[in-house]
Amino acid sequence: MDSPGFLQANKNTMNGGSSTGLSLAYCKPNGKPPIEKPNEISNGLRDIRSAASLNAASPSDCFSKDAPIAIVGMSCRLPGKVSTVEEFWELCSRARSGWSEIPSTRFNHTTFYHKNSDKLGCYNSEGGHFLEDDPALFDAPFFNITEKEAISLDPQQRLLLECTYECLEMGAGKNVGVFIGGSFSNYELNNIRDLDTTPMYQATGCANSLLSNRLSYYFNLSGPSFTVDTACSSSLVALHLACQSLHSGESSLAIVGGSQLNLLPDYFVTMSQSGLFSNEGRSFSFDYRANGFGRGEGVGCVLLRPLDQALKCNDSIRSLIVGSGVNQDGRTNGIATPSEAAQKSLIRSVYQRASLDARDTGFVEAHGTGTKIGDPIEASALHECFQEGRTARKPLYIGSVKSNIGHLEGASGIVSVIKSSLMLEKGFILPNHDFQALSPKIPLGDWNIKISPTIRPWPVGKRYVSVNFGFGGTNAHAVLERGPPAPASSTTAQKNLENLVQKR
Repeated sequence: MDSPGFLQANKNTMNGGSSTGLSLAYCKPNGKPPIEKPNEISNGLRDIRSAASLNAASPSDCFSKDAPIAIVGMSCRLPGKVSTVEEFWELCSRARSGWSEIPSTRFNHTTFYHKNSDKLGCYNSEGGHFLEDDPALFDAPFFNITEKEAISLDPQQRLLLECTYECLEMGAGKNVGVFIGGSFSNYELNNIRDLDTTPMYQATGCANSLLSNRLSYYFNLSGPSFTVDTACSSSLVALHLACQSLHSGESSLAIVGGSQLNLLPDYFVTMSQSGLFSNEGRSFSFDYRANGFGRGEGVGCVLLRPLDQALKCNDSIRSLIVGSGVNQDGRTNGIATPSEAAQKSLIRSVYQRASLDARDTGFVEAHGTGTKIGDPIEASALHECFQEGRTARKPLYIGSVKSNIGHLEGASGIVSVIKSSLMLEKGFILPNHDFQALSPKIPLGDWNIKISPTIRPWPVGKRYVSVNFGFGGTNAHAVLERGPPAPASSTTAQKNLENLVQKR
């Protein structure tokens, strides 16, 4: 990532000398192409799947609303030095954490930190989960973005461009939908602090709508394209909407993603004063130490295609989405207080509509933020929905990737989908990082529910993974199943792509 064509981040000194944001300087290229052999990479992407043939399915290829949706591509950038899904698997399978102190390139941590979350202008998190690479690094020339526009561009849009490129061959395509979950832009706050220096392309550089629309524009995709903001459930709601679009025939292929970057102290301060954060900056999911969540950041993307079309195109099928749904809490004790009744209703309706048996579920990837209120409510809802047929020897396993990489807020749902897909593909249940003992408010032992502290083989006879999310009242749920064996040619193409991406 040292090409002179990259954008690089420098500290921006404001408010009496405290570093509070990113100032991006564009380093002009010296004539050397940002990628030495772009044609080689493009050809490799063409081989990976006929996502290559983006027009393989047309709107008339509508199929049953109950038919599975195949996940045929995945990519991510996550805390813990994770830049590929295989590195993500390595992190989770070894029960490692992506936690770190807040990088000095973001803002001056000592200026804003105080252990008392009630102190005005401060936050109580000792750290969080951050990307290893500077999020301001961006190969703008590769994406044909000018200097002036690149300076305005939210790093979330930059990372989504990169991850989508890895999921999808560059090229025009009709009826390809783009569904992105994202909650807010830190970078916009930085751009408008001083209105005299607001970048020229601020409006398109930081608008949430452009998280999705820029992908459609760059890749010349003419299907539906929109950004979903339902807070924590954003990217899982986006997944549900993408599945609906594919089922109806509105889209023949769908890109689903989520993004979250924590660039400035502003949201740290406001969320801390709401009592949301743990002092350690970690999420102790379902653990007795749970006292709030630790923030995380990153980007994840998946590529979806109807199963019958994926089989025709010899796609590398990572897993199948066999059911999904969305609902709302309505009135509760507070707008951020979850509803157990709504969660139970959603899970049951998803399984019923898809004619699935909850007894066949081996693992639930839970929201599991590590809060004193949310975790017990969610655990109780899962017990009510999945208790039938469970015994001490044949329990339901649950976990949350937030124990590894923190809470990615708007991007958390899609990252949990990627984790769940990898578990099904590889045949193992992943552990919770640093799980010590259950919260006394969560009697999982009595409910025949377990949290695995180590990696373990997938339970015999179990087919499904459920992914459960909700905040601000909007809940989302999806059910995944293992995909059919990949054709040999598709497996080879997947390895070729991984090698080509490394060259990039």
